[in-house]
Amino acid sequence: NSESPRSSRKHKICAGRKPAKKKYHEIPLNDDGSPIFPIVFGKMRVECLGEIDAERPNYHNDRYIWPVGFRSVRPYQSFVDPSSRTEYTSEIVDGGERPLFQVTASDAPDKPGQGNSPTAAWTAILRKLNEKSNKPFNAVSGPEYFGLAKGIISKLIQELP
Repeated sequence: NSESPRSSRKHKICAGRKPAKKKYHEIPLNDDGSPIFPIVFGKMRVECLGEIDAERPNYHNDRYIWPVGFRSVRPYQSFVDPSSRTEYTSEIVDGGERPLFQVTASDAPDKPGQGNSPTAAWTAILRKLNEKSNKPFNAVSGPEYFGLAKGIISKLIQELP
């Protein structure tokens, strides 16, 4: 046998694997099957799924659909007072040709973080926090911080009319 023991062993481990099944959170539904808002995941809540704009190609990619009006809220360290936490509202707004992602702190509504991706919007917030606290910020997953990476949220967005 010309195969090394390592490659044949790897092959045997992978051969019987089944494709991973996505696990979804159980969420409360209305009588018509629509979700009851807010949809809560730990400390985060999704308040609105928004509306899909199928006509504009920049409002979706191969991994995500970016529905205009999507809104979620999560607590995070305040950049106004780094010793406290505040609620941040993450939203997808109509930016014309492409969606605009916006993150707004409840204690600084006039200073939103904005960007052309969820990660860019959250990175803008982390930069503001870094200016106040003088600590380097960790990179974050924008889709995760928006709540878009949750399997059930992706599924509900895909099912929107």
